[in-house]
Amino acid sequence: ADKIETLEKERAWKEEEFDFVLQFLRTVLLKHGASLIYTTPSVPSQLQTLVHSSLGIQSLLKKQPLKHNVIDRDKVLVPPNWDSWGKIRVLREGFDVEGVNEGWSIDIRSPLPVGQTGSIESNGTGGGSSSNLSAKDGNGALAIFEDTIRDVRSGDILSTGGLLNRQEGQPIEVESLDTQDFLSAQVELLERLNVDEEHGQGSKERGRGAQSRSMGYRKDSDGRTRDGGVQVEEGGRVSEHIGPVQFNMGGIQVDADDMLKRLKVRQ
Repeated sequence: ADKIETLEKERAWKEEEFDFVLQFLRTVLLKHGASLIYTTPSVPSQLQTLVHSSLGIQSLLKKQPLKHNVIDRDKVLVPPNWDSWGKIRVLREGFDVEGVNEGWSIDIRSPLPVGQTGSIESNGTGGGSSSNLSAKDGNGALAIFEDTIRDVRSGDILSTGGLLNRQEGQPIEVESLDTQDFLSAQVELLERLNVDEEHGQGSKERGRGAQSRSMGYRKDSDGRTRDGGVQVEEGGRVSEHIGPVQFNMGGIQVDADDMLKRLKVRQ
């Protein structure tokens, strides 16, 4: 029980996996009339009471009856001769109690060799789809369990250190580059972008110069533009194209050019 939190955080176990393990253990132990208890060293439990009850030892001072608990997954207690198939099915639907019971009978009659896991096709979905797994095909309960719950001690699908793509069978981990190698590659990329940008700006300037010459414009050393030899202010030519600039100020239409002229006169 003290590994439940580790399995949940590091191995990505969900309620389906925990419920399947509990249902599987209860089914197997029910066949032998045994009891089940989850204990944690740091938390008091009814282990002593269960042992005394199993051995027929009763305290003359204080009687402590066993209380079953199948709700709290870290404090599970199933007294002997208390469980049933109906109670096991209630925990989660889809669990094949009959199949596991029959499969366990096959396993105890002829144990599987070491390393043999059966021929059931893996789905990796936990106990929710265990109803499709049956011992009638010749596979025992151990094969059903191994197909549904991976070995947490190995680098399997549920392991955070060995995550695999279940469909393609390839690692989905991303290996990070060394910091200096990454920065060096970025410097080269930035230098290429800078060269391309400078080349693009030079092409634009040459294009603008060619367009001005084709329209008969040329610039003097003082920055003024001449049109056919007549000096013209750039601002005046722009004004001719866009017309007077007007805007609304407090509900009054104001002419920007007229306002600038008045300000210059006042100065």
